[in-house]
Amino acid sequence: MSYNYAPNYMSMIQALQAGGIQGASAMKSARGTRGLAGRRIDTQKVSDAEVESVHKKLLDKFSSVREENDSMKAKYTSLIEGLGEKDIDVVPVTSEVEPPAEDVSNLKVSEKPMQTAFKLIDDLKSNYDMTTEQAAGFVGNLWHETGGFKFMQELKPTIKGSKGGLAFAQWTGPRRTQFEDLLEELGDLPANSYEGNWAMISEELDTTERGALNKILGTTTVEDAATTTSKFYLRPGKPMLDKRIQDANTIYNAYLESRQGSEE
Repeated sequence: MSYNYAPNYMSMIQALQAGGIQGASAMKSARGTRGLAGRRIDTQKVSDAEVESVHKKLLDKFSSVREENDSMKAKYTSLIEGLGEKDIDVVPVTSEVEPPAEDVSNLKVSEKPMQTAFKLIDDLKSNYDMTTEQAAGFVGNLWHETGGFKFMQELKPTIKGSKGGLAFAQWTGPRRTQFEDLLEELGDLPANSYEGNWAMISEELDTTERGALNKILGTTTVEDAATTTSKFYLRPGKPMLDKRIQDANTIYNAYLESRQGSEE
């Protein structure tokens, strides 16, 4: 069924659709063509057919908009789902797409992320008398937090609107502020620098996180050290302990193998 509207009625329909100043102007123009300018609208004189025609036009317009919205929703839902299957190198902090963590088992010991892990183990053993198991459990947690020392900024902050976690331990809130202040004191070191991160770790283990350090020093296995580090030092909302322990064990074995090779 098709509808033919006289110009004055089309102006009224446009007024209803446009709204605002533009709508008011269109309505005024429509009433002027009917000789009604300056008079109040008497809705009782509008026939049922006229009302039905206007309603039909508006409903058709809204149906068209709804169909366009549904189409756009389907399009972008498909796009977002597709992104989840790709290897993402750089993701903004506001992204809803989780980055793939670096698979520690596929890294060579000569690569930078693994060398960072080994250096942390050496420093923890040297400065805090940790065993290799304890240090690997600690470092495995940092590996998990950063996707293999790759993402220094938390991608999906737990608290919306917050800065999120930063650097090796994904420090948040007051701990992040303390870390940023420390970086400034050390000469504006970048957040991904080893020196800045080690300074923060050692500062915490010497002071505010001394209790967590003592608990870690009381563990005997990689699994216990990884669990204790997560529970008492990092305190994440979603521990995902299985993954932390897996990364810690892989780093532990790679560290032993690299040290045996260097001794030979």
